[in-house]
Amino acid sequence: MSTKIIITLCFLTLSTNALSAKFVSELSFHTGGDELAKATFINGDTKSINAGGGIQFAIGTKIDLSSNTFIKALLGYNFHSESVPNGSAEWKYVPMSIMYFKKTRQWYLGTGLTQHITPNLSGTGDIGFLNVDYKDALGLVIEANYRSSSNGYIGFRYTMITYVSEFNNKVEGNNIGLVMGGFY
Repeated sequence: MSTKIIITLCFLTLSTNALSAKFVSELSFHTGGDELAKATFINGDTKSINAGGGIQFAIGTKIDLSSNTFIKALLGYNFHSESVPNGSAEWKYVPMSIMYFKKTRQWYLGTGLTQHITPNLSGTGDIGFLNVDYKDALGLVIEANYRSSSNGYIGFRYTMITYVSEFNNKVEGNNIGLVMGGFY
């Protein structure tokens, strides 16, 4: 149900005021959330995959509502992978977001909803048995971006989200991310 709401809002955003629409692309790096998997090296060092971590690529649209407000709708891909000599683990999902922003002279301040579609934790090698699907999750997003140029921005995004596995285990995915993007 929540996926349908987000998709409907994204398409409504795309269909309104098309003359003021701009293409958006973003790259972001996220950290936080509960630990999903831990890899241990032979020397004892460890690497973890957390539910809020990963690298995210996203594209979408920015629709100006007025001279100081806009809506940003994004569709992306988020992944976090860790490898050891005998295998690897990967956390991935498809994030879809819609956010309302207020513009100031140098800042874009916004909030909105995010839907994470088909979250999955999988493994290869010695941990090839690891394959956990999570239900689509709806969360809240808060973002503050500094205008670094006329079309570019850099900022921070805080996401509040909880994942539920196919076994009904809850995992907190709350995270903070460094966001870099631009309007074209």
